[in-house]
Amino acid sequence: MVYRLNNLGYKAVMSNSSAFYFDMSDDKDMENSGLNWSGYVNYKDSWGTEPLNVFANKVNLRSRGIQEAEVAKKEKLNPEALKNFLGIQSQLWTETASDSYEFDRMLMPNMIVFSQRAWGKKESWLEASTAEAQEPLLNASWNAFVNSLGQRHLPLLTELFGGLAFDLPKPGAIINQGELRVRQQFPGLNIHYTLNGKKPSIQDPKYTAPIKISETSQVTLRVFDSKGRGGNTIQIK
Repeated sequence: MVYRLNNLGYKAVMSNSSAFYFDMSDDKDMENSGLNWSGYVNYKDSWGTEPLNVFANKVNLRSRGIQEAEVAKKEKLNPEALKNFLGIQSQLWTETASDSYEFDRMLMPNMIVFSQRAWGKKESWLEASTAEAQEPLLNASWNAFVNSLGQRHLPLLTELFGGLAFDLPKPGAIINQGELRVRQQFPGLNIHYTLNGKKPSIQDPKYTAPIKISETSQVTLRVFDSKGRGGNTIQIK
């Protein structure tokens, strides 16, 4: 719609609910607050949305089952109408922000991801012509971004402004041939675990590398910030 308005001569700001609404939940996990009327919006998808051409991320289109024939029917922003595209705007509606903690975690790091997309240069991987060609370039660029976010910027949020309770996404893990391998959304945060099913604290072992575990282990994982604030737990069976 915003492209249509621009092409007709109207100046407009893009407010994309399926990319830039901070109150959209990122997955179907019932412990994640937020809504899903505009779909599930995760950090990578928001970061990977090109405002001047929302159809440019072919990896995302492929994941949603959107075919090129369907995209061809959509209205694109005409070059001569670029001057009418005034920028992008984010929203944080507060129906599900029941307290300051929930507000903080929906605000951050969403605001940082959004700012990167609003003010950062166009991603070079978008120039690749197919999803297969884009994917490794996209992943390399995303990896650099989230490492910078997790190792440099999020620790600052813990210290500044009295400390912001930014989102601490659950880690992901797999057990393969008795070996536990764990990864997280923002590398640089701390992951602690237990093997007896109990909720991890910062006194429990810190995950730093793959570990061997027994078949009877009840693995529970939790992400912590630099001051010991923990996120929701996840159990691996």
